[in-house]
Amino acid sequence: MRRSNPADPARAKTDTDTDGRRGDQRFGRRATGWLAVELAAVAAVAISQPILDVFGRAPEVFIEADATGRDVWVFALVVGLLPALAVGVLLGGAHMLSGSLGARRMASAIACALFAIFGTQIARHLTDADAAVIAFAVTVSACGLLAWLRSRWIHTWLRFLGVAPLLFPAVFIMGSPSGDLARASSSAPSVDLAPGQRGPVVVLVLDELPTASLLDADGNVDAERYPGFARLATESTWFRNATSISSNTLYAVPAIFTGAYPEGRAVSPDASQHPDNLFRLFGGEYRLNVTEYVTRLCALERCDPDNAANAPAEAFATDLRPSERTRPIDTLLGDAWSTFVAQVRGNDPSLNPTAMDIDEEFVVPDIEATSDAGSGTDKVANTAQPARFAEWLARIDGDSESPQLSVLHSVIPHHPWRLDATGTAYRSFGGASVAFSKFDWLDRRGAVTTMRQRHLEMVRYADTLIAALIDRLETVGVWDDATVVVTADHGASFAPGAPFRSWTAETQVDVIGVPLFVHGPTFDGGSVDDTPAQLVDIVPTIAAAQSIEMPWAVDGVDLATAGTPRTTHPYAVKGFPNEAVKRPYDVIEIDVGEHLTDLLATRPSRAFGSDALATWRTGPQPDLLGRAIDDMRVGPPSDITFRPVPNSLATASGVGDDEGIHALAVGKLDGPISAGDTMAITVDGVIVSTGTVDDVDGQAWLSAFVAPTLVRDAGATVAYYIVDSNDPLTVRMVDVAEPTH
Repeated sequence: MRRSNPADPARAKTDTDTDGRRGDQRFGRRATGWLAVELAAVAAVAISQPILDVFGRAPEVFIEADATGRDVWVFALVVGLLPALAVGVLLGGAHMLSGSLGARRMASAIACALFAIFGTQIARHLTDADAAVIAFAVTVSACGLLAWLRSRWIHTWLRFLGVAPLLFPAVFIMGSPSGDLARASSSAPSVDLAPGQRGPVVVLVLDELPTASLLDADGNVDAERYPGFARLATESTWFRNATSISSNTLYAVPAIFTGAYPEGRAVSPDASQHPDNLFRLFGGEYRLNVTEYVTRLCALERCDPDNAANAPAEAFATDLRPSERTRPIDTLLGDAWSTFVAQVRGNDPSLNPTAMDIDEEFVVPDIEATSDAGSGTDKVANTAQPARFAEWLARIDGDSESPQLSVLHSVIPHHPWRLDATGTAYRSFGGASVAFSKFDWLDRRGAVTTMRQRHLEMVRYADTLIAALIDRLETVGVWDDATVVVTADHGASFAPGAPFRSWTAETQVDVIGVPLFVHGPTFDGGSVDDTPAQLVDIVPTIAAAQSIEMPWAVDGVDLATAGTPRTTHPYAVKGFPNEAVKRPYDVIEIDVGEHLTDLLATRPSRAFGSDALATWRTGPQPDLLGRAIDDMRVGPPSDITFRPVPNSLATASGVGDDEGIHALAVGKLDGPISAGDTMAITVDGVIVSTGTVDDVDGQAWLSAFVAPTLVRDAGATVAYYIVDSNDPLTVRMVDVAEPTH
């Protein structure tokens, strides 16, 4: 007679177990315990491991949450053990209420659900069709449950796998880039600074700012459009021929703070992988005012700006109080739940380096998509970052006895571009730009021009931050003595048909060219130095300005005493969007010998002024801007209809919500109109924007941008015109269909 497996629900009953009571006496808690072990293993495979896999490849999520090494440990253990504990609680409760029979029934229900979750996740990798996913999940659930009920070897195998709730967190900690954060270095720096050789140090790293965006027709900083940068240039040495070592923030920013080239190996952007850095160099003698984004190279306890050791002398004390922040572990566990839901529902979880760099409007392939781009990343990039700048700036003081190292990596003017030059927010929306295919610009001049205008408006906003920084340093009395560095981690290209940020021979000048201004007692104000400079030169330059001998080997040089110009340097090539940090990347040697010549060739052919419409003069027929329709030749109404996409600017201004006002005019054009034609948009009868019509799969489309300040208040009237450039120039009104909001 075949003996039954005591923990097998299909064979758990005996001839004496007809009512469940005597079965309970025989199998009791031991059988329920084995069921809990088996189902805990299934829960770990179906729930814990997929979540830990996503987060293991995304250390930036932990860094952005301001998580400590202990938070990483707690996160791994909670994600690994919580599903197992939940299984144990459910089975234990069922056993207490209904004995072994109730526990077995509960076990079958739990197994059914876990196998369904597992099947859903497999199906999501194979198809996006919900019906197919559901059918596959039901099939896997039924087959898995049947096998679990009938097969002894599955029970045996699952019992051995019962260590999974602890094994998966261990693998996460020991074998993933995120696990490196749990072992980040926090040792004190070893550098002692000589008395009398210490002055304040300020480093501002902007993000995604090509040098070409700052140039005027003569190759200088455009003083009309960017008075803040121009003021900085007149009191600093401008290294106009500076280049970045990667278009990927995860490699470029560590190079800035360490002075070392990327090596092509799998590293996380934190102190555990980059222990020799600017913060270690100054952290022993300087008070720290540091705000990083995406990276965490400042791992000292005093990197927290609210640490009492960073407080200024009493005469300069401020009433700054720490902002209320959600506990990192709460944020991380909430993100873990969102990721699990996304994995089951089929939405790509946005908890990885890709999501830190890309707005929805770049990844939605459907040009008629109506999804809202008010995502967490979007809000961080355009709401939290200005606030972070203000808090960081307010902490800069004039304590000359205990100088500060003030460092900020600001995600300005990084996309998504949702602020104009005044800081007014406007709404963006998924897919509306019709400018991207994956992560390359489409060959649609009108849409790409609109995106560049949005970028330039954010650069003008960044310019106001530069002016505010100089004002602050002058106000607290340290501007003359401070060493101030303003740069950017990488650039971007706005060439139709070319990649946005990926390096190619075509995009090189815009992607690698970055601004680099150095102000200080040892640098001449108003000087333009065209010696090839690199981001790895920043740390040795700052150290030399403070008479500090570098305690570790660097690839950069002191720009004040640079010798033979370097015309080549390593460059970390990475696809855009970013791939997982743990994957190796290619390092190539690029030739920057002709970079300055190429850069100056990209300067605008004319200046565009400094008024509210300056940015829009980069569009078609700029001379139309500011003209009143009543002063122009107006023909009869056209037979063209503009059909804006949802959340686009239509005919009424002052339309918006918490995400900002509607300043983008994007939609189809029906009627006698062709690619290359020019459209004009008026507010209260004055032309404020022009756009080039694009051909999108045989359909005419308009993508244009209106100054948000002009449509901020209700009551203004918006109208659209087709421009006939023949002599005499004529405009004709276009009918507008109201979008659905």
